[in-house]
Amino acid sequence: MILRTTSLALLLSTSAALAEVPKVVTDIPPIQSLVAMVMDQIGTPDLLIEPGASAHDLALKPSQAQMLSDADIVIWVGPELNPAVEGHVESLASKAVHLELMNAEGAHLLPYRDEAFFGDHHDAEDHEDHGDEDHDEDHKDHDDDHEKHDEHDEDHEEHSDDHHAHGDGEFDPHLWMSPENAVLWVNVIAQELAKIDQDNQDKYFYNATLAAEKIKAAQEQAQAILEPIHDVPLAAYHDAYQYFEDAFGLNVIGAISDSDAVQPGAKRIETLRSEFEQLQPKCFLMEPGANARLIMSVGWAGLLDSDSGKEPIARLDPLGGHLEQGAALYTSLIEDTAQRIADCVAD
Repeated sequence: MILRTTSLALLLSTSAALAEVPKVVTDIPPIQSLVAMVMDQIGTPDLLIEPGASAHDLALKPSQAQMLSDADIVIWVGPELNPAVEGHVESLASKAVHLELMNAEGAHLLPYRDEAFFGDHHDAEDHEDHGDEDHDEDHKDHDDDHEKHDEHDEDHEEHSDDHHAHGDGEFDPHLWMSPENAVLWVNVIAQELAKIDQDNQDKYFYNATLAAEKIKAAQEQAQAILEPIHDVPLAAYHDAYQYFEDAFGLNVIGAISDSDAVQPGAKRIETLRSEFEQLQPKCFLMEPGANARLIMSVGWAGLLDSDSGKEPIARLDPLGGHLEQGAALYTSLIEDTAQRIADCVAD
């Protein structure tokens, strides 16, 4: 009898706890992964933008609209990444808590780069360490010339009224590619969930601690993988890897497009063709749906079908669409991105 009573009490308390778990909506798979780690054994966050769907425009299905309407909290990067989502969140989830991770206190922010050529920044840093100010000034002037060149490019579609597809913010919105931000965010997420669901607050904080440890371990693994190629010049199709580049000391020297939803102008292509001819990037970071003809237009003709059979292209997806969805996605994304870049550079 005592056993049955105890079991019933446990069942009722468990059911009550489950009933009180907040309904959480996240925007993209990496953010869902971080939230899922914090909610481990408590609940499962919903995902608004499925793998393969555009993060820049979103026509809601009825099920997605209902998801937002039922939400207790919406956790997303912010309108700088997903401007089309902002209106839906404001109108359909007006009573929910809105946690924009890009605005989290202490988040590591990098300025948005709209120039085509970033320069060989590792050399600049080395010279700065040795006091070579003249070289740094020349290098800065060189970059400024390219920036001005692009600003006056009448064909440069990024300078439309929208400026770029991610929104009008001054900072690069791909913050999740920095493990430093991910560690910060799991703690911020735990704090917000604990406010809504105080019964599980200890579990949220415990899970956040475990999540931070897993992220740091993935960061160390990625660092070891990328250590040998810090000085190797790389190029990108879409400038989505600045935070990853910054976290692991990579040398990405330029990008065809500053946004994956905007086609580059002719003068931007010509700038890259000229620079790449001299610096010869060893690997191109390319995402699903990228236009391979544009890679060839910047001087890489023939490399897509080289005689060796090895393409000098790292096929990446910063949203982790090729990975198993869920709590493990984020750490897998960091390690997988590192390994693909290293494999691309390897002889």
